[in-house]
Amino acid sequence: MSPRRRSVFRFALTGLAIAVSFFVYIALVSIAGNSLRAWIAVVGACFCPGFLLLVCTFCYVEVERLTWSGLVSVFLFVAVTNYLLYGIAGVAYEYLRDKLSGGTTTEGATLPRRV
Repeated sequence: MSPRRRSVFRFALTGLAIAVSFFVYIALVSIAGNSLRAWIAVVGACFCPGFLLLVCTFCYVEVERLTWSGLVSVFLFVAVTNYLLYGIAGVAYEYLRDKLSGGTTTEGATLPRRV
C-alpha cells in the first residue's frame, strides 16, 4: 500500500474509532439525567459529523424508542458517514501536502525543489 493510501486509510480509521468510542460510551453509560449530556452532544457533533446529521434527521422525524436493532442501524449510519468524511479529509490532507511540498512521485518520495 502506498504511503498516501495508508495515510488516507488512517484518517478513515480514526473517524471510525471516534464513532465506535462515542457509541460505546452511550451504550455503557446512562446519560439520562446526567449533567454531562450537553457536553457529550457537543463533542459528538464536533468529532462525529454523522451524529450531527442524525440529530438533524431526528428533529424532523417522529422517533419512537429505539430497539437494539434500531440502535445498530443508527450506529452503522453514523459510523459509515464518519468513516467516509474522515477519509475525504485524509484525501484533502494528502492533496494539500503534495501541493505544498512541490510535487511527489508515485512512491511518495519528495522531488527536489527548484530555486
